[in-house]
Amino acid sequence: MPDSYDVIVAGVGGMGSSALYHLAQEGLQVCGIEQFEPGHQRGSSHGDSRIIRKAYFLDPSYVPLMHRSYELIEELERRRNVKLFHNVGLITAGVVGSAFHRGMEKCFATHDLPHACWTVEEARARYPHFNLPDDSIVYFDPAGGFGDPEAFVKAHAASALEEGATLMSDERMISWRADANGVEVRTDKRRLRAEKLVLTTGAWIIPELRKLGVSLTLKRKVQVWFEMADMSLFRPEVCPVFILKNRGGDFYGFPTLDGRSVKTAETSGGTVLDSADAQHDRLLPSDLQNLSQFMHNTFGALAGRAVAHQACLQTFTDDQNFIIDHHPETARVILCSPCSGHGFKFTPVIGEVLAQMVQGRAPAQDISLFRLNRFPALL
Repeated sequence: MPDSYDVIVAGVGGMGSSALYHLAQEGLQVCGIEQFEPGHQRGSSHGDSRIIRKAYFLDPSYVPLMHRSYELIEELERRRNVKLFHNVGLITAGVVGSAFHRGMEKCFATHDLPHACWTVEEARARYPHFNLPDDSIVYFDPAGGFGDPEAFVKAHAASALEEGATLMSDERMISWRADANGVEVRTDKRRLRAEKLVLTTGAWIIPELRKLGVSLTLKRKVQVWFEMADMSLFRPEVCPVFILKNRGGDFYGFPTLDGRSVKTAETSGGTVLDSADAQHDRLLPSDLQNLSQFMHNTFGALAGRAVAHQACLQTFTDDQNFIIDHHPETARVILCSPCSGHGFKFTPVIGEVLAQMVQGRAPAQDISLFRLNRFPALL
């Protein structure tokens, strides 16, 4: 007979580890299945740093979710006695009149968020080592900063285990099947049964969603660490996280964590992959071209050579919004993914939302933006 649980969470990365914790905290018998191990470097939840912010140019409806995420981050930090969020501030810059500019103005008009709006001259006066284009509009978000994704995953997973969850690492889900009595899950090692199944498998959820007619794009993105000539300018005490959007592309970066290099990555671009299993960590010349040009355009002679890199997977919907909904063929299965390259900061609150959905409760947060019925195939 297969092992039986109230809920199975398939995929214990950012979203899955949080869901596992919140479900266990609610008193459910929950089992997590992870094909590698929590905090691994083969998916989307790794790389030492992820941006955490409240101001959102994509859609203002993300902001209330972030308010709750900040509360849950503080709770998790107290529970684990560890620092997960580093509130160093965030500067974002984009072209005046662009979709970014309009989106930021709409966000600040909708929500009462502390912020400053600077001309490029005002921004240069504060951060002269940032060479921003003349047509930029710059915003400063004092609530912004960064978090360590591996630490978040491990903190959620460890807390879930303390609450009685079961975690099966190095075990891959092969298939699932729902019937009138529950859901049967087959892994490469055993059969499991549960009342409900939560699919938080990141890029590995693509075949599931494509069966439903949902169009997705999987990209391999590379994070690169560059040596900098004067590291004193990039210490967390004086350097914020930055998101710079210009006609050459969309880029972001972080203050130094190792005292020797600065990490940067590109939101635009990326190599399209056919499947998550095609991921590789080899650094290609094409991986460096845009990032090196951006770093030298932005920081001039301060920017040195690339000294380290990591590749990660990002799965995009056409509108760049998440998918969080019940499977259209069975209410016993909840789909959560993809996060379109900007989801990690939401992991604490999305785990809570998934726990509420599993128990048949209306989520305390508005997730209507993430419903499947926005896709033409599922109207």
